[in-house]
Amino acid sequence: MSNQSQELEAKVVRKINVKMAKLSSVFITMNTGVKVSVDSPGSYPVTCDGDEWRFQYEFLSCYRLIDGVIKRVNGFYLTKDDLISVNLVPLVYPYKPKKMFNSQQEADEFAQKLRNLLNENSLLVINEISVKIYRNIQEPELIEFPLIAKYGDLYVYKVPGQIEDPNVRNHLISVLEMGKYQVLFYEGVTLIHSVSFSGDAKIVSTGSTGVYFKVISEGEGITGSLSPGTYLFVLPNVKSS
Repeated sequence: MSNQSQELEAKVVRKINVKMAKLSSVFITMNTGVKVSVDSPGSYPVTCDGDEWRFQYEFLSCYRLIDGVIKRVNGFYLTKDDLISVNLVPLVYPYKPKKMFNSQQEADEFAQKLRNLLNENSLLVINEISVKIYRNIQEPELIEFPLIAKYGDLYVYKVPGQIEDPNVRNHLISVLEMGKYQVLFYEGVTLIHSVSFSGDAKIVSTGSTGVYFKVISEGEGITGSLSPGTYLFVLPNVKSS
């Protein structure tokens, strides 16, 4: 991946058009609503919106200290390693954590007791078996990137070539698998590791040279090309009617 800084004009929603030299570590794509965070050591994405956790927990609630009051919140956050975590784990096998809360109401009441442990940059996350306080969070920007191409439900955006977090993981690939779509690159590209919610998102860099690619879906293929740079492929969740 090229280290050369290139500015890209993008729209940070609710603000202004800006020249972005670096891609934010956590963001939401405006047109698709897909939430994306880059994958780097010491950071972890947390989503407080129901569809992403409802198969893992009976309930999950997030709280923040807002104007001196603990309030339940939704949203998507990037958290750092600075974490306080509490759960009840038996000392004998199978070491399965015990339930701490039986209802959403119990969690809400307990959250109010943790007022002195929170500040305005903290996120309190409670489910039936654990309590976590993330003490250093980053909120996402809602960004409208330039749309380069669209293949059915698959969107391709141009994004800044440098990443805000220099420690992000990456490796070379020649194929992307995204839902029913397969993207074949005629030359290797760099996949910048990321985590996504409400859909699938992949960040790839062609480096200093362009690359031809083919998008294959249901047996049909469409060929395209990418100029030198970094791109975001996005496949949002398709809601059934």
